Amino acid sequence: MREVANYCIIDALCYQELLVKLSVINDYREVAFIAYVSLFDTYYRANGIKVRNLLDAYAVKQDILFNTRVCENIEKGKYPDAYVFLPKKDIETKRPVTVQRMPTLREKMKIPYMRLAFHSISVTSMLASLGKKKEQLGKVISSTKERGKRISESLNLEYSSICFDHDYQDLKQRALKVYMNTFYRKAGNSKSPIFLHELAGETTSAGKFSLNLIAEFMIKKEFGIKYGDTNSLYLICSDKYYEKCDEVFSRNELFKEAYWTEMVKITMDVMKKLRDQINAYLKIKSETSYLKMVYEEVLFPVCFIGKKKYFGIEYEDVKIMREAIDINNTRSIHEIVEDTLREVQNKEWDYNEFIVMRT
Repeated sequence: MREVANYCIIDALCYQELLVKLSVINDYREVAFIAYVSLFDTYYRANGIKVRNLLDAYAVKQDILFNTRVCENIEKGKYPDAYVFLPKKDIETKRPVTVQRMPTLREKMKIPYMRLAFHSISVTSMLASLGKKKEQLGKVISSTKERGKRISESLNLEYSSICFDHDYQDLKQRALKVYMNTFYRKAGNSKSPIFLHELAGETTSAGKFSLNLIAEFMIKKEFGIKYGDTNSLYLICSDKYYEKCDEVFSRNELFKEAYWTEMVKITMDVMKKLRDQINAYLKIKSETSYLKMVYEEVLFPVCFIGKKKYFGIEYEDVKIMREAIDINNTRSIHEIVEDTLREVQNKEWDYNEFIVMRT
């Protein structure tokens, strides 16, 4: 009986420790604080009620009457999804896949709402500033440890304080994201009291139109499309960009690791140059510079298993390019990418670390 009791205690404690590690309680507390709801409602009620409560609270401050009753004449029918290109379900091991992301009208539409209710622009700028400080101090501490020197107590305290502030602002940002996504969903739900058919429909249609414009441009450039969803395109560069390294590899003058390194490097260089062309094309077609495509990452190898479900090894611009443009950097981008690939090859991977489930 003692062993059973010990197991039950450990099992209960592990659950609480997991909640603390993932900041679940803190996340929910911030969500509750923003919408003036109880912590119980945050856990056990859907997000729609929180959005209604938030809008109601804001309306009262502005001396506006806000009705939360559902309209009697509910629209019927299913509206088309936002995705454009269905994924090709396979494992891509031949060429790297580059991810190009465009902040859609859906995201742009949320910004005034966020600024109106939470002053989230200040949250975002503060988080970015704290993130830079956290990274800089982290590098100083790491380099000090590598040299075998003692880290001062004041530096440790400063780093801990910045980490705390950064995590707190990140909690706010995650809570805002919950409301942004829920607001858009409720605007497109015919049973919702804040149902706005025109807003939801036009936002989705405009996003699809813009993504199709980019896809059309990329197809003309002989790029392959692996998947397109809402505001992202997963592309494979044309074989012509890899002709030289293919030829060298076919003559057995390159090891596979070096061949992969070269392909990732080529993909990054190509997309960096092509991004400006894409944005110029978007500006001509949309007659505004409001929408821009942003390079996000390179995935290689990568496996697509369904809509919004894929996993792969990512080579982010931040990880590789930041070192490449560092004023103190003495290595070429080829060497940086090569080390990253070597790290990927030798690391024991936990699939839960890099499975991506976009929502």
